[in-house]
Amino acid sequence: IRQHPGNENWMIWKDEAIDGFRSGRSIPYYGILGETVICEATAVLNPDLPQDGFKAGENTAELCAFRTIKAYRGMGYFSKLMVFMQNILMNEIFLFLINNASSNFSIC
Repeated sequence: IRQHPGNENWMIWKDEAIDGFRSGRSIPYYGILGETVICEATAVLNPDLPQDGFKAGENTAELCAFRTIKAYRGMGYFSKLMVFMQNILMNEIFLFLINNASSNFSIC
């Protein structure tokens, strides 16, 4: 929000992210280096959206809202966060993961 002053979309997305977490519809994940959040992503649980003919639903998590601070891009930090997210979600409760960035999904 600080990097996009005057852009109301970021305030709306912030409110939606907080509401999603509080209601149990999403899980935010953060990559932290020292005391700085350097990357983040969100898992939306059981999303209600079709994905290239694949009907998302029960036991599905959509991985989205990928961000990495520019100075830390290309260093593998986000890749580590993504692997961590996939391992946690697929080992716990989810059979399908949809990667919103590439429209790919994994089946456990």
